[in-house]
Amino acid sequence: MRVLVVGAGIGGLSAAIALAQRGIEVELVEVKPVDTPLGIGLVLPANALRGLRELGVLDDCLAAGFPFDRNVFCDPDGRPLVEVPGLIGRDDGLPSLAVHRADLHQLLLAAVEKAGVTVRYGVSVSTVDSAPDAARVRLTNGRTGEYALVLGFDGVNSAMRRYVSDSPAARPRAAGYATWRVAAPRAPEIRCGTLWIPTACTRRYGSGWSGTVARSAPSSTRCPGRPASCTARSRRCCWTRGTGDGWWSPATRHTRRRRT
Repeated sequence: MRVLVVGAGIGGLSAAIALAQRGIEVELVEVKPVDTPLGIGLVLPANALRGLRELGVLDDCLAAGFPFDRNVFCDPDGRPLVEVPGLIGRDDGLPSLAVHRADLHQLLLAAVEKAGVTVRYGVSVSTVDSAPDAARVRLTNGRTGEYALVLGFDGVNSAMRRYVSDSPAARPRAAGYATWRVAAPRAPEIRCGTLWIPTACTRRYGSGWSGTVARSAPSSTRCPGRPASCTARSRRCCWTRGTGDGWWSPATRHTRRRRT
């Protein structure tokens, strides 16, 4: 049995490992010309760690990241309001894990290579023809092959989408949302997940679960729920919560952010 996995991100690498560990012949193709993991930090809850344990990479991931078992919610000045323990992993003792996306990617890539899966870079799918007994695939490098299964993990600009979408012409479109994120050293006093809860003034410009880059809002910007005399520049807000290499602490300026 041969399986083609399209896309060598976290999902594609994980699928390739799981299949190869079960004795299935796997080919993995990635459209990028070289291995270039993107992104900043991830917070993986205990149920995700169960999957990494099945793949045999959990211990390495725990060593590369920052495990924690609770979240603390603070006011905009950093004063703790409530502490919430993590419950997803309580039955098997697994924490949540903050880890840099590039570190997780490299650990999965090493496991793919250990499982004997070859990753072909600069290659994607040109066409797929479904037959009763196999999927006949032509790759962008001209190679052809037959596979029992083709799995698409090739992201927002997927070459595989047209084979599963109701509309072959379906394309992703910009929704007008953006976020700025940055990795920073974790302060020693921060030992668990920490979230600064926004006030009415900060809901639009800065708080949530992902990190932001500190930026000042224009002085003419009005804070939602505040009188016209209150501008973003005149109020205090906070950095948003991150973990591992991406913790944030209170800041004295608004951050320009829109939720994704």
